[in-house]
Amino acid sequence: MTSNKKITVLIVLLNFVILILAGCGGPLKPDGLPALYPVTLVVTQDGKPVTDMIISLRSTDPEVTWAIGCRTDENGHAPIRTHGEFTGVPLGKYKVVLAKQENEGYEEYVAAKNRYDEKAAEKIDVKFFSCVEEKYNAPETTPIEIEITPQSKIIEIDAGPLVRIPQPFMR
Repeated sequence: MTSNKKITVLIVLLNFVILILAGCGGPLKPDGLPALYPVTLVVTQDGKPVTDMIISLRSTDPEVTWAIGCRTDENGHAPIRTHGEFTGVPLGKYKVVLAKQENEGYEEYVAAKNRYDEKAAEKIDVKFFSCVEEKYNAPETTPIEIEITPQSKIIEIDAGPLVRIPQPFMR
């Protein structure tokens, strides 16, 4: 191999390594994103961990407009993320908005729709239920407020009593 070919191969390999390393740094933080502090919420309802609860934190400071939230795991744990990609939360006070739905018959309904069996889909009784009281669904009405400090690591949240409030289903 001539020395020009060796140099070309080395340059290509070096560029390849640089591209790989540049991609390993994770997503770039957007301009203006403040320092984030890792926080895990532990959500219970009637004293038991809640699975698949959707959590959204809304800052009491109108200047903080980042999307902040996550979903609980099977143990009720929710490591909070900002802007969908970054672990942690900016310092400050937040209203905690909660949502969880359950359904009956929806999977059957979707399966019938996917088979293009409209008659079967129409016969399926689909029911949706909200599993939290309505007051938890909006920042203006939720009674839960937390403060994120540099010392905040785990914050326990009580999602109120376990309920099953019927919700409309649009066919």
